[in-house]
Amino acid sequence: MKNTTKEVKKESNTILSKLTEEQFNQLRHKLKSGIDTFDEFYPTLNTELLTKVKEQFNSQKKYWFLMVEFLTEDELISIVKDYGSVSHSLSVSGSMLSTVNFEEKYDISAEKIAELSVDEIESWGYFGEVAENCTQNGSVIDAMDEVNSLAKGFHHFEYPDLDEVTVITNVKVVIPEPDVFAEKVVA
Repeated sequence: MKNTTKEVKKESNTILSKLTEEQFNQLRHKLKSGIDTFDEFYPTLNTELLTKVKEQFNSQKKYWFLMVEFLTEDELISIVKDYGSVSHSLSVSGSMLSTVNFEEKYDISAEKIAELSVDEIESWGYFGEVAENCTQNGSVIDAMDEVNSLAKGFHHFEYPDLDEVTVITNVKVVIPEPDVFAEKVVA
């Protein structure tokens, strides 16, 4: 029997509909804070990334158990498959003015990572490359403004030296508002 997307969604909706409102809210809160970030590039929510999510779930089971003890590993993965999405960012650390250390995150698209390659991006040493290829909070980075912000009020312009640039894959899961709780309330 072939599983279609609709059948899988029905499965995760069935899982979600079995939860109490409190359990659903606990799950939504936990998922809203993000499943995790992975210091590797996964262009999509593929089998390899789902395996990493499962491994993360198992390695942090004690922490997760306190939050979602009412779900099995397979149920959680089913929900992640249906409602999960992937985004990418760069973790950038460095220094400037010989005294100001910083660590910032910038958004970058999967297409840009594929175009440039992970190795090339992680070898960047010039902040201008970050500014030319990334965004921050959905906006294009103005290199001068960002450098001034990183310098935190120093009245000296100097591009930062980058110590480390790491490509990060973020997994986010947003589950919809449940209609099932409205049905459970009977006058």
